[in-house]
Amino acid sequence: MVSWETSIRPIYIRNHDNAKMVCEINTETGGIIERLRTDMPETVKYWRGFYKNIDIGVMGIFASSIGPILFINQNYYPLIKDEYNIEWMKKGGGLDKREFTFYYKDKEIYRIEYDEVQCFYTNPYEEDEEFRDFFLWVYDNKTNENFYNFYKYSEVN
Repeated sequence: MVSWETSIRPIYIRNHDNAKMVCEINTETGGIIERLRTDMPETVKYWRGFYKNIDIGVMGIFASSIGPILFINQNYYPLIKDEYNIEWMKKGGGLDKREFTFYYKDKEIYRIEYDEVQCFYTNPYEEDEEFRDFFLWVYDNKTNENFYNFYKYSEVN
């Protein structure tokens, strides 16, 4: 388990694609429990980050004192430059398929091929693909300094 400094136990992050769900991360053990948002107390404060359901469980990113941490189920990967890489591409005859691959320390950790994410709203011109597609959002931010600054969090701020 990757360790980072926080006195918050547990942390809660929102589901990227389903507003009804919340991910509870036990910051001491690394345990993950997905909960219905309606089961959460109204006073719960959500941590900076998002997650989504994937074919093998859950995947997400949250802020920490050491910077953004990507998790896949109970496996945690600090997104430290030069220690990870992400590939993303359009595929298929009509380019309606997508492929996302996450590497950590030169080892392939997760690969998924998926259908293009459709619009959430009725006007497709009001949202871009990065907004709809969690995997594209992660890929597009791998060299974004603002992303690293935003997901490096200290409770003493």
